[in-house]
Amino acid sequence: MINLFRDEEPMDLGKARQLLDYLSRRSVSFEMPTVRAYRRMSEAERDLFNERRLQFIANAIVSTSAITDFWKMVWDASIDNYGKPWGRQGVLISGPSTSGKTSACVAVMTSMLRRVSRGFPEWRECGYLPILYIRAPKYATPRGLLLAIAAALGLEPGGRASLEDLSVMVAPVMADVRVRLVIVDEVHRMSADNVNSVTTADLLKAITDEIPATFVFSGIGIESSGLLAGALGQQLVGRNSRQIMRLFSDSGPSERQAWADVVASVVANGCLFGESDVDAARLYNRTKGSLGAVAHVLNTAAKRLIMSGIRPEEEVLTDDLLEAISVPLGVEDDSPLPLDDPMVTAQPNPKQRTTRGRGHDSAHSRSTRPS
Repeated sequence: MINLFRDEEPMDLGKARQLLDYLSRRSVSFEMPTVRAYRRMSEAERDLFNERRLQFIANAIVSTSAITDFWKMVWDASIDNYGKPWGRQGVLISGPSTSGKTSACVAVMTSMLRRVSRGFPEWRECGYLPILYIRAPKYATPRGLLLAIAAALGLEPGGRASLEDLSVMVAPVMADVRVRLVIVDEVHRMSADNVNSVTTADLLKAITDEIPATFVFSGIGIESSGLLAGALGQQLVGRNSRQIMRLFSDSGPSERQAWADVVASVVANGCLFGESDVDAARLYNRTKGSLGAVAHVLNTAAKRLIMSGIRPEEEVLTDDLLEAISVPLGVEDDSPLPLDDPMVTAQPNPKQRTTRGRGHDSAHSRSTRPS
């Protein structure tokens, strides 16, 4: 029996050490036993296995071409920035809510940490913090941003620290701990008509010049945010590539196939013993092409089956079960999803699931159970 009230350590991705611990320990594949082997497990062994299944589902990645393109942009910018004393490149990622921006950022951070670990496996022993994740402060003040960076670095500047004190404190530490990638999320909080936002954007521009790191700015409608306002904002535009995250479309056969492939990937990551035949067209009509919404529906349904204690071969996603799951279209996709280099999905298994495609076009896609 899965215990929903077990002790669980709170995690704050805005604290670098917690972030790096999380990125380091995420599973990127899951090995499913045979039904016979599962039945031979003791009750305690089954509970442990099912807990591992639930954790994998909660953190599994949905493979999309947009995330692949985003990773390539970030990696290319990092390569270009190597050895540059000024004019460093960055990446802007923009899109509507539930399009997967935050998930894409966490995915890229995971991939970057693997690159760092391969090149310098001693980074942890040396006390380095190669990646930071910062949420733009609610009121977008320069002091608020510096306090968020200080918190990520584990610094305690005190309530009376001035803007100058924080600047002097933060920048040298970022250099000392070898920060190489900085994600600044929720950039849409910087309104173009807010003087604080413009000042904060100026501060970010100064930090990108001072720190030898690649900066990624993520948010809803970045094009109209305070980050890109004014002359310095235009300089940022000239230095940054841009990745647009969009909701999926069903306007043609290729778009419907792309959607069916995404649905198949989520089904595969569900780690169920039974064979599921999921109607991708029906899910599109409910979720309107939202990556976050379809992942929520399919993952919640898979978790329900696992926690129900039914026979393993009865772990099957059905239309009735999926219809019973609500669709949170207004919720931003904040689920941390790991990404390999450049992408990780469930590993193929000879027994495959079929995902029904879009009606008359019969766009079929097959998804597989992790092996």
